[in-house]
Amino acid sequence: MASVTSVDDTGDIAVVRHTETPKVNELLCFVQQKANFLTLDNIVKLCSDFYTSVEVKKARSRLLEFVQQKRLPKQKGIDIKIRTKTLTTIVKVCLDPSLNVPAFCAMNLSRFPPVDIQHVDVSAILNELGNKT
Repeated sequence: MASVTSVDDTGDIAVVRHTETPKVNELLCFVQQKANFLTLDNIVKLCSDFYTSVEVKKARSRLLEFVQQKRLPKQKGIDIKIRTKTLTTIVKVCLDPSLNVPAFCAMNLSRFPPVDIQHVDVSAILNELGNKT
């Protein structure tokens, strides 16, 4: 939930103050941020290649805390299939406009998978270069 603290002459919001505590989960933050310009299949592929099964299970559990009205089934099968199916469900829930999913934030930006050259985390590259000297 956010509250508008001022509006400029054009009607644009000048300052927004968030009144609820941020929810931390890098995977869920990544999904919410990239859902605007990546397809579901691309998000699932990126996340299944980058995040571990434990991280996917934690994201599912974290999402369940806020979305009781939606069923998030536990998947069965081999590890990669479970991860892919679970991620597909997570992305669909995050994209569902009828659900009240809170905004998630990331505490560790290095836990975001690289998308492409336009979306590279330059700070991570500089940090990596600094560690090699």
